[in-house]
Amino acid sequence: SNHLFQRRIDAPAAAVQQQLSDLAGSVHEMVDGFGVVKALGLEQQVGSGVDEHISAVMRAKIRERRIRVFYEFWQEVMLPVVQVLILFLGAYRVRAGAASIGQIAGLLGLFNLLVWPLRLLAFALAEVATSQAGARRIQALIDEPIPEPTPTVAPLDADNAFELDAVDMVHDDGRLALDAVTLRIRSGSTVAVVGATGSGKSTLIGILSGLERPTAGVIRSAQTRVAAVFQEPIVLSGPISDSLTMGHPVDRRRLNVALRVASAEFIDDLPAGLQTKIGERGITLSGGQRQRVALARALADPSAVLLLDDTTSSLDAATEERVLQALADMEPDARRTVVMVAARPSSISFADEIVVLDRGTVVGQGSHAELHANNDVYRTLYDALGQP
Repeated sequence: SNHLFQRRIDAPAAAVQQQLSDLAGSVHEMVDGFGVVKALGLEQQVGSGVDEHISAVMRAKIRERRIRVFYEFWQEVMLPVVQVLILFLGAYRVRAGAASIGQIAGLLGLFNLLVWPLRLLAFALAEVATSQAGARRIQALIDEPIPEPTPTVAPLDADNAFELDAVDMVHDDGRLALDAVTLRIRSGSTVAVVGATGSGKSTLIGILSGLERPTAGVIRSAQTRVAAVFQEPIVLSGPISDSLTMGHPVDRRRLNVALRVASAEFIDDLPAGLQTKIGERGITLSGGQRQRVALARALADPSAVLLLDDTTSSLDAATEERVLQALADMEPDARRTVVMVAARPSSISFADEIVVLDRGTVVGQGSHAELHANNDVYRTLYDALGQP
């Protein structure tokens, strides 16, 4: 009966797990996007969607519960039936002279002692199916294949921090993000990556950080570790200090310099300073404050390469200029190779060199003056941004 139950309950239990996952995702999106929902007056539509998910969970639970109740009922009925059979067969054996009343009474007593453990076993078996369904979902995530890159990632012993030769990047949906990118980035330089939306800027940063693996080409890097700040800064729900150190020991002097360079003085004005708890995903901080915390975290890391994926987009122009100027004014021994996605003329002006991307291809590399005079793509893009 246990084997039959496991076979019958398997699919309903998996359906319950899936529906609960869909419900949790819907509720999370609703809460996370509450401001947008409220501003657009979509409370009723979004609420209806959540109600549909709740109904789906309820239906899946009912299907699973029906099978479980039948199994538990069968287990409860089976035990008294076995007791009756023991009495019936025991009476037959006593009458035939093959057993004594004491033996039958002892056997019945032993069975009664086993009744409670058997019920616990039945309860545990009933929970196994749900646990297995959840375990399979976790295992499927763990077993998700990671495609092996075709390029050779080799160490680099030169004046360059990165060298990319004919690097391609094709996303899972077949979309070409980078096309034969050949690039040299000098150690200690500040490089601005510019281009229209969808030109491959963030993909390039992802490849340089090692978080994305290109489809073809050769990548050489002089560094084994980089610090990166992405468009959506991630901060922890505990004290700000946790988001700055991520559990690693950080030199206090280095941390103070990082906070100053990132223009994160607002931390001193918080009730408990670095120990102020900032809530899930930094909900008590503004977007600009979260970005400055993330930037300070990257600056406190001893990595020699700093990657910025449009990191200053949530900062006002004055704060952005202070941050970029502080990066430029850092002491020579603290200078890093900085590669940043730039969307403002003020950001571009701080770069030693500019890389222009157009539909995944590098169409220009050089100084602002050179590119503005000779590169139509850069000139059109820069003039559209306006003068700093």
